Amino acid sequence: STKQENNMCQGEKPTEKMEQMPFILRPWVSAYRATPKIHIPGTDVDINFSLRFALFFSILRLTFRYALYSLGWPRGDLNTYFASACLASFCHSSMIVPGLAGVLFSQKYVPSGKLETSPLWYQDATHALMGFCTGYMIYDSIMGYVVETWQPGVGPVLSTDDWSYLAHHILTSLYMISARWNKAGHMSA
Repeated sequence: STKQENNMCQGEKPTEKMEQMPFILRPWVSAYRATPKIHIPGTDVDINFSLRFALFFSILRLTFRYALYSLGWPRGDLNTYFASACLASFCHSSMIVPGLAGVLFSQKYVPSGKLETSPLWYQDATHALMGFCTGYMIYDSIMGYVVETWQPGVGPVLSTDDWSYLAHHILTSLYMISARWNKAGHMSA
Protein backbone atom coordinates (compact mmCIF):
# COMPACT_ATOMS: atom_id res chain seq x y z
CA SER A 1 0.00 0.00 0.00
CA THR A 2 1.14 3.51 -0.68
CA LYS A 3 1.85 6.19 1.90
CA GLN A 4 -1.28 8.06 0.76
CA GLU A 5 -3.46 4.99 1.35
CA ASN A 6 -2.00 4.58 4.86
CA ASN A 7 -3.01 8.14 5.72
CA MET A 8 -6.66 7.66 4.78
CA CYS A 9 -9.69 6.74 6.82
CA GLN A 10 -11.69 3.67 5.91
CA GLY A 11 -13.97 4.53 2.99
CA GLU A 12 -12.00 7.60 1.97
CA LYS A 13 -11.30 8.21 -1.68
CA PRO A 14 -7.59 8.27 -2.69
CA THR A 15 -8.00 11.80 -4.04
CA GLU A 16 -9.11 13.10 -0.65
CA LYS A 17 -6.08 14.25 1.31
CA MET A 18 -6.03 13.19 4.93
CA GLU A 19 -3.71 16.04 5.90
CA GLN A 20 -6.65 18.45 5.58
CA MET A 21 -8.69 16.60 8.18
CA PRO A 22 -7.94 17.52 11.80
CA PHE A 23 -6.45 14.54 13.61
CA ILE A 24 -9.17 14.64 16.26
CA LEU A 25 -11.83 13.95 13.60
CA ARG A 26 -10.24 10.80 12.19
CA PRO A 27 -11.86 8.39 14.70
CA TRP A 28 -15.27 10.00 14.12
CA VAL A 29 -15.01 9.75 10.35
CA SER A 30 -13.67 6.18 10.46
CA ALA A 31 -16.42 5.03 12.85
CA TYR A 32 -19.15 6.70 10.82
CA ARG A 33 -17.92 5.24 7.53
CA ALA A 34 -17.51 1.76 9.03
CA THR A 35 -21.05 1.66 10.44
CA PRO A 36 -23.63 0.01 8.15
CA LYS A 37 -26.24 2.57 7.12
CA ILE A 38 -29.92 2.28 7.95
CA HIS A 39 -31.77 5.31 6.60
CA ILE A 40 -34.83 6.93 8.09
CA PRO A 41 -37.56 6.06 5.54
CA GLY A 42 -37.93 8.70 2.84
CA THR A 43 -34.56 10.30 3.65
CA ASP A 44 -30.85 9.68 3.24
CA VAL A 45 -30.27 10.24 6.99
CA ASP A 46 -28.59 7.29 8.67
CA ILE A 47 -30.10 6.36 12.06
CA ASN A 48 -27.98 3.27 12.75
CA PHE A 49 -25.04 5.31 14.07
CA SER A 50 -27.38 7.07 16.52
CA LEU A 51 -29.05 3.85 17.65
CA ARG A 52 -25.68 2.24 18.32
CA PHE A 53 -24.68 5.13 20.54
CA ALA A 54 -28.08 5.09 22.28
CA LEU A 55 -27.32 1.47 23.18
CA PHE A 56 -23.74 2.36 24.16
CA PHE A 57 -24.89 5.09 26.55
CA SER A 58 -27.62 2.86 28.03
CA ILE A 59 -25.02 0.21 28.83
CA LEU A 60 -22.65 2.86 30.15
CA ARG A 61 -25.34 4.31 32.45
CA LEU A 62 -26.20 0.87 33.82
CA THR A 63 -22.50 0.13 34.31
CA PHE A 64 -22.09 3.35 36.27
CA ARG A 65 -25.21 2.54 38.31
CA TYR A 66 -23.87 -0.87 39.30
CA ALA A 67 -20.46 0.62 40.06
CA LEU A 68 -22.19 3.09 42.39
CA TYR A 69 -24.09 0.22 44.02
CA SER A 70 -20.78 -1.54 44.64
CA LEU A 71 -19.53 1.65 46.32
CA GLY A 72 -22.46 1.61 48.72
CA TRP A 73 -24.95 3.85 46.95
CA PRO A 74 -28.55 2.75 47.67
CA ARG A 75 -30.33 0.58 45.09
CA GLY A 76 -33.44 2.09 43.50
CA ASP A 77 -32.67 5.52 44.93
CA LEU A 78 -33.25 8.54 42.67
CA ASN A 79 -29.87 10.01 43.67
CA THR A 80 -28.12 6.86 42.46
CA TYR A 81 -30.02 7.06 39.17
CA PHE A 82 -29.17 10.74 38.84
CA ALA A 83 -25.46 10.20 39.59
CA SER A 84 -25.18 7.43 36.99
CA ALA A 85 -26.94 9.69 34.46
CA CYS A 86 -24.50 12.51 35.25
CA LEU A 87 -21.51 10.20 34.75
CA ALA A 88 -22.85 9.11 31.36
CA SER A 89 -23.49 12.75 30.47
CA PHE A 90 -19.91 13.61 31.43
CA CYS A 91 -18.64 10.88 29.09
CA HIS A 92 -20.85 12.21 26.27
CA SER A 93 -19.54 15.76 26.72
CA SER A 94 -15.93 14.66 27.07
CA MET A 95 -16.16 12.69 23.84
CA ILE A 96 -18.06 15.19 21.70
CA VAL A 97 -16.45 18.54 22.59
CA PRO A 98 -13.04 17.84 20.98
CA GLY A 99 -14.81 16.63 17.81
CA LEU A 100 -17.02 19.71 17.72
CA ALA A 101 -13.96 21.92 18.07
CA GLY A 102 -12.33 20.05 15.17
CA VAL A 103 -15.39 20.57 12.97
CA LEU A 104 -16.05 24.19 13.90
CA PHE A 105 -12.43 25.33 13.61
CA SER A 106 -11.73 23.52 10.33
CA GLN A 107 -14.25 25.40 8.16
CA LYS A 108 -15.52 28.94 7.85
CA TYR A 109 -18.49 29.47 10.20
CA VAL A 110 -21.64 29.96 8.13
CA PRO A 111 -24.66 28.90 10.25
CA SER A 112 -26.94 28.47 7.23
CA GLY A 113 -24.23 27.11 4.91
CA LYS A 114 -24.77 24.03 2.77
CA LEU A 115 -23.05 20.86 3.97
CA GLU A 116 -22.61 19.59 0.39
CA THR A 117 -20.04 22.30 -0.41
CA SER A 118 -17.70 20.97 2.29
CA PRO A 119 -15.11 18.22 1.83
CA LEU A 120 -16.40 14.64 2.18
CA TRP A 121 -14.47 14.09 5.43
CA TYR A 122 -16.13 17.19 6.90
CA GLN A 123 -19.58 15.97 5.85
CA ASP A 124 -18.94 12.56 7.43
CA ALA A 125 -17.52 14.11 10.62
CA THR A 126 -20.61 16.33 10.87
CA HIS A 127 -22.96 13.37 10.35
CA ALA A 128 -21.01 11.37 12.93
CA LEU A 129 -21.10 14.08 15.60
CA MET A 130 -24.77 14.89 15.03
CA GLY A 131 -25.63 11.19 14.95
CA PHE A 132 -23.67 10.68 18.18
CA CYS A 133 -25.55 13.51 19.86
CA THR A 134 -28.90 12.24 18.55
CA GLY A 135 -28.02 8.83 19.99
CA TYR A 136 -27.39 10.46 23.34
CA MET A 137 -30.76 12.22 23.18
CA ILE A 138 -32.54 8.95 22.30
CA TYR A 139 -30.80 7.12 25.15
CA ASP A 140 -31.46 9.83 27.72
CA SER A 141 -35.13 10.11 26.70
CA ILE A 142 -35.71 6.38 27.09
CA MET A 143 -33.60 5.75 30.18
CA GLY A 144 -34.38 8.96 32.05
CA TYR A 145 -38.00 9.52 31.14
CA VAL A 146 -39.38 6.03 30.57
CA VAL A 147 -37.28 3.31 32.24
CA GLU A 148 -36.39 5.17 35.45
CA THR A 149 -39.82 6.78 35.92
CA TRP A 150 -41.86 3.67 35.17
CA GLN A 151 -44.61 2.85 37.67
CA PRO A 152 -46.12 -0.66 37.27
CA GLY A 153 -49.71 -0.43 36.07
CA VAL A 154 -49.34 3.31 35.37
CA GLY A 155 -46.42 3.78 32.98
CA PRO A 156 -43.89 6.60 33.13
CA VAL A 157 -44.69 9.24 35.75
CA LEU A 158 -43.19 12.57 34.73
CA SER A 159 -43.02 15.90 36.54
CA THR A 160 -43.50 19.22 34.75
CA ASP A 161 -39.70 19.57 34.58
CA ASP A 162 -39.42 16.08 33.11
CA TRP A 163 -41.79 17.04 30.30
CA SER A 164 -39.64 20.10 29.55
CA TYR A 165 -36.46 18.03 29.37
CA LEU A 166 -38.16 15.39 27.24
CA ALA A 167 -39.42 18.08 24.86
CA HIS A 168 -35.86 19.48 24.69
CA HIS A 169 -34.52 16.02 23.75
CA ILE A 170 -37.17 15.47 21.08
CA LEU A 171 -36.83 18.93 19.53
CA THR A 172 -33.02 18.81 19.57
CA SER A 173 -33.07 15.41 17.86
CA LEU A 174 -35.54 16.62 15.25
CA TYR A 175 -33.43 19.71 14.57
CA MET A 176 -30.24 17.69 14.12
CA ILE A 177 -31.99 15.16 11.89
CA SER A 178 -33.54 17.94 9.80
CA ALA A 179 -30.15 19.66 9.42
CA ARG A 180 -28.70 16.38 8.18
CA TRP A 181 -31.66 15.78 5.87
CA ASN A 182 -31.61 19.31 4.42
CA LYS A 183 -27.79 19.30 4.38
CA ALA A 184 -27.81 22.81 5.85
CA GLY A 185 -27.90 24.36 9.31
CA HIS A 186 -25.41 21.83 10.66
CA MET A 187 -23.14 24.50 12.16
CA SER A 188 -25.91 25.91 14.29
CA ALA A 189 -26.95 22.47 15.50
